Amino acid sequence: RELEGKNYDVICTALVGGPNYVLINEVCKGIRKHSPKSKIVIGGALLTSEPVVMLESLGIEYGVLGEGEATIIELLDCIRTGGDHKQVKGIVYRDENGKGQITEGRTAIENIEVIPYPEMDGFEFNEYLDNIYCNQQFYNQSFNFPIPYPILSSRSCPFHCTFCHHSIGYKYRERSIDHVIEEIKMLLTIFLLNFLI
Repeated sequence: RELEGKNYDVICTALVGGPNYVLINEVCKGIRKHSPKSKIVIGGALLTSEPVVMLESLGIEYGVLGEGEATIIELLDCIRTGGDHKQVKGIVYRDENGKGQITEGRTAIENIEVIPYPEMDGFEFNEYLDNIYCNQQFYNQSFNFPIPYPILSSRSCPFHCTFCHHSIGYKYRERSIDHVIEEIKMLLTIFLLNFLI
């Protein structure tokens, strides 16, 4: 419904884990049906883990590998200006024969505090919180109230267990406690006040 009659150059989404593959595959099919000229860009852990397989199985044009904050801006600017996407670090793309190719990797963001806090208003996060149920996020929620709000205080993992795969790399970085507290204060003013109204 949202795509019908509109002309989007690029549509972006993410593929976080294995169970979401079926959903993202349906999203890609819907995009092809209702907005066939749009280029599809997907990021996330599963795509980063198997970039060529995901690119080809989902039938998308581009994948953003690892941390995407800088990569997606560079890629979108490249698409907008008609630049050479092969020069964008940290992506998977289709070559002239339709085969997946991976560009040079992008280095990890050293100081993750330079990344702005997520702007959840544009993602209708209040509506999401109003409709979440206790088994939707089984790994961090087993009750209906209070509703947890996930905050990332670090990236990657300080350990190197042999059974675990770190799709965004093994460089562990933390945010300061003050930085996390500031985000919590901001979230309380936005979501708690909206919840109480």
